[in-house]
Amino acid sequence: MDERRGFTLTELAIAAAIMAILAAITVPRMGPFLAQRRLSGAARQVMIDLLSARMQAVKNNGNVAVTFLNNHSYSILNDANNNGTADAGEVLITRDIRPDYYDIGFSSNTNPVFRANGMPLPGTNGTVTLTGMAGTKQVIINSAGRVRIN
Repeated sequence: MDERRGFTLTELAIAAAIMAILAAITVPRMGPFLAQRRLSGAARQVMIDLLSARMQAVKNNGNVAVTFLNNHSYSILNDANNNGTADAGEVLITRDIRPDYYDIGFSSNTNPVFRANGMPLPGTNGTVTLTGMAGTKQVIINSAGRVRIN
C-alpha cells in the first residue's frame, strides 16, 4: 500500500483554471470601484485639510488661508499677521493630491480664508469640485465655516 498523499497534476491544473476564470470575472469590475474609491479619498483629503485649516485659525487666533494653485494642488498659509502673504515665521504647506489620486482634478470657485472664530471671511465660502473617472464630488464650505462633502 502506497502512503504518499498529494494532488495529481490534473487536479492542480483544474484548480488553476478555476482560479483564472474567477479572476477574469472579478478584475474588470474592480476598475470602476477603484476609481470611485480614489474620488472619495481625494474629496476626504481636501475636506480634512480645509477642516484642519479652520481648526488652526481658531487655535492660533488668526487667519488661515487656503489657496487653490491649479487643478491638483493647493497651499495652506497660517497667516499670523493677516496680510495674505507668506512672511518669515509663517507656516506655508503645499499639498499635491496627484501622487495619491492620479486621475482626480479639482476646480474651486473660492480661496477660503478662515478667521479666528472658525468662519470664513465674507465672500470666501464656496465649493471645490473634484472630478475623476467615476464622476464628481463637491466639498462645500458654507458661510458658517462648516465643511462637508456633497
